[in-house]
Amino acid sequence: MKQKNPYFYTNLLAWGLVLFLIGNYVFGWTTPSEDPPSPNLPAPINVGSIEQTKTGNLIIEGILRLGQFTTANAPSGTEGALYYDTTENTTKLYSNSAWGDLGGGWDGIIPNYTTAQRNALFLTDGLIVYNTTETAVQIYKSDAWANIGAKLSLAAVCSSDGDCDSTHCMDGVCCKTSCAGVCEACNLTGTIGTCTAHADGTDPEGGCTGNCDICSSGICAADATKCTGNCDVCSGSATTYNCAASDSLCSNTTGSCYCSGSGTVFNCQACSDDPYGVCGHPICSNYTCDQMFDNGEDCATCKICSGGSCIVDVANGVQGLNCTTTHYRCNGDGSCTKPCGRVVCLWYQGMLVGGSAPTCTQHCAAADTCSCIGMYLAGTCVTSYQNCAWNVTASTASCKCDGYLYD
Repeated sequence: MKQKNPYFYTNLLAWGLVLFLIGNYVFGWTTPSEDPPSPNLPAPINVGSIEQTKTGNLIIEGILRLGQFTTANAPSGTEGALYYDTTENTTKLYSNSAWGDLGGGWDGIIPNYTTAQRNALFLTDGLIVYNTTETAVQIYKSDAWANIGAKLSLAAVCSSDGDCDSTHCMDGVCCKTSCAGVCEACNLTGTIGTCTAHADGTDPEGGCTGNCDICSSGICAADATKCTGNCDVCSGSATTYNCAASDSLCSNTTGSCYCSGSGTVFNCQACSDDPYGVCGHPICSNYTCDQMFDNGEDCATCKICSGGSCIVDVANGVQGLNCTTTHYRCNGDGSCTKPCGRVVCLWYQGMLVGGSAPTCTQHCAAADTCSCIGMYLAGTCVTSYQNCAWNVTASTASCKCDGYLYD
C-alpha cells in the first residue's frame, strides 16, 4: 500500500487554520450603525487635548505628572482640580472656589493669600498663611485666625490694640492715633487707618447726646437751628448740648416778661391779670411777673383799695367813690345815703320851740358846710327853707348851722 506524503497533512492543517481565522474575522465584524465619521470611538485617554471623563477608577502604577503653571498664570479651577505651581513649588488643589496648597516641597515661602482667599481655604487648626490684605502671618486655631509674630500695619483689620504696630485698634482697623472722639472714625472710606472727622452736620455714631448738638470739625457742637422757640438757646459742653430758656430774649414787659417751655421749644410769656383782682395789676420786673397794688383807688361804692384788698375805709360824709348824687354821702359802712329830710328850725333863746331836729348823722365835707341866716322876730329865730340843719345857735342877730347838712 502506497503511503501519503506526510507534508500533505501538514499543509492541510495550515490551510484549515487560515480558513478558521478568516471566518472568525468575517463573522465577528459588527456593521457600523451610522455613516462615517460617526460614531467614531473616543480617542484613547493618553491621546489628544479633548477633555475626557473616565467613570471607573484610574490606577497609575507609574509616575503621574500634573500640568505646570506659575502662580500668576494659574488655570481657572473647578472643584477637585490639581496643578503644580512652579512659582511656589507646591501642588495646588482647587477647593471652596480657590486654589490652595495640597502639599509637597516647600521653598521657605509661606503661601500668600488675601483675606477673602484665606477664608475660602479648607480651614483646619495649624494652617499658617501670610495675609496680604492685613500684612500679617496668621495661624488658624480654635475656629479663628490669629496673628503670629509681627504687629499689624496701619489700616489692617484688627481686634485689639495689641494686634497693631501703632497700638491703636480703632473701629476695627489699626489706626495712627487713639481716635476716641465721638465725631471721628478710623475706618472712613479713603482714609482707613487715619483718624478722620465725620462730615459737619452729621452724627452717624449718635455720640452727641443732647437735643441740639451735631458733629462739627470732629467734636460735638451746638446747633441753634434745632431750638424752634422765640427765646431759646442751645447750650452745653462736651457731648451734650440742649435747648434752654433765655429770658434776655424777651422784652421784660407784661406782654413779654419771661421765657418758658420744654424740649426744643421755649417762648416768651405774658403776665396775666387774673391773679391780682380789682386792687392790683401785673408788672414785669427783672423778667418776673409781680403785682402792683392800687392803694387808695376806688374799687367799689364807698370803698378803696388797701394792700391789694377792697375795704371800707371811708369816713362818714365823704362824697365820691361812686357816691356822687346831690347831698348823698358815704356813711362809713360802705353805703351811699341821703343824710337828712327838710325841716324848719324854731328856736327861742337857745331852746328849740318848734318843729323837730332831723336825725342827721353824717357830717358835711368842709366845702359843703351850710349856713343859714334867719330873722329874729319877736325873740324867735325863724329859719327859712334853706339848706340848714339842726343844733342851730340862736342869737339876736342870726342862727347858723353847725356843719350838718340836710335837704
